[in-house]
Amino acid sequence: MTGDDLHFRHMKNENYRYHAYRSYVKYIYGLLGKFNRKVVPACLVKRIREFYPSDSGSYVGYVHINPETGEEVPHDELEQLRMESYLLLFS
Repeated sequence: MTGDDLHFRHMKNENYRYHAYRSYVKYIYGLLGKFNRKVVPACLVKRIREFYPSDSGSYVGYVHINPETGEEVPHDELEQLRMESYLLLFS
C-alpha cells in the first residue's frame, strides 16, 4: 500500500465532492484565479452528491465571493443585487 492509498482511504465524501467539482472546473475552464469562480451545472452537482453523499444530508452549495472584499456574499443579498441589475437593464 502506497502513501497515496492511505491518504485516499481516510478522505471523507466532503473531500471527494470538493475534488470532483474542482476537477470539472479545471478540465472545462483551466486554472482560474482566486476570485474567478464558475458554477458547476446542477446535473453534475446532483450526480456528485449521489456518488459522494453527505453524512448529515445537508450541503453548502455555491458561495459567491465579493472580489473587492474577499468576503462571502449572503444568498439573499446576491439575489437582491441580481434583481436590481435586472431592473436597471430593462427599465
